[in-house]
Amino acid sequence: MVRVVVRPRHHWHASVIAGPFDLHTAALTREGDFVGDYEGLEAVPGGFVALYAMAKPEAKLGATDVFFSRITLPREG
Repeated sequence: MVRVVVRPRHHWHASVIAGPFDLHTAALTREGDFVGDYEGLEAVPGGFVALYAMAKPEAKLGATDVFFSRITLPREG
């Protein structure tokens, strides 16, 4: 499960942005199950954008797929 935690004015808020997925359906490497090194988080006006990999059942094209989400922060006030 992929989560984002926002802390406006000293209050934490967690929101699920994707998932859950089964890590055991990802590619098996010498080190174990592996979804990939594809992840990123970037600030944009009004929130963030996130890039991340997930395995099945979310992945439809391969053992893992790369996803993109926009996280909009609540307005203060």
